Amino acid sequence: MAPRLGEWLALWRRALPGVGVDSLRRVASGPFTLNDIHHIDLDDREERACLRVFGVDSPDSTRVVNPDANLVVTRSDTGVSIASGPESKPVLVDLKTRSIATLATEGRYDGAFWLDPLRFALTGSLVVNDSTGARCGRVLLYDLNAGTMTEYRLPPLADAVAWRPVATAVDSALTVRYRAR
Repeated sequence: MAPRLGEWLALWRRALPGVGVDSLRRVASGPFTLNDIHHIDLDDREERACLRVFGVDSPDSTRVVNPDANLVVTRSDTGVSIASGPESKPVLVDLKTRSIATLATEGRYDGAFWLDPLRFALTGSLVVNDSTGARCGRVLLYDLNAGTMTEYRLPPLADAVAWRPVATAVDSALTVRYRAR
């Protein structure tokens, strides 16, 4: 997983100089639940466009993970804007069964990648102190074969002010990524 985290960790170095893969700490591991499983209409042009822009295909092209199904793209004469709510909605799409499921988790997610056809990770952040707005970076590693999810966290930032450089870098990286698609 370490080689796939380079760009994400670079964003976090804006607030935590020297942070690296060795800074991640395993905080939890156990079974996970897929929620709100329902049919997805893959013949719908808009659904296909969202998966193409926001989704990350599995190596065997049987599944797609979208780190934030709440993202909305708005096009205007002046450009494209991307907006989301305060919490992300990561989803897993099974293209064979044409089903979509929400991954039960809190936080904001800015990326995803597959390690193999049955293991993928989400990258993002989590508020760890509501009164100060302190956040930590987090990586959730899902193993579909074992039915487990393992969470890794970076050291927390001091407060919401310390989060701003990371938030700005993440927003810029997402804008570049999605405009390229």
